[in-house]
Amino acid sequence: MKNPIVATVNEKSIYLRLVKTMEPYKAIVAVPKEVKAEFERKGIQFFDRDGLYPFVPYKMTKERVGGWLTITIKQDPL
Repeated sequence: MKNPIVATVNEKSIYLRLVKTMEPYKAIVAVPKEVKAEFERKGIQFFDRDGLYPFVPYKMTKERVGGWLTITIKQDPL
């Protein structure tokens, strides 16, 4: 049995990284796509739709830290 993949992404860190390369209002729009891309780089697999829709079985937790979301996804390998 393979170990589950656990990945955590913080919106604030992604936003700060994007602001270095683009205007702040454009970075805010780009954050959700970059959050999904960061999860994919960490091995989480998603259905082919906009937003965070991981393949099952998975468990997602969201925690708001000072106005920014910290999202953790635990997914069993497929």
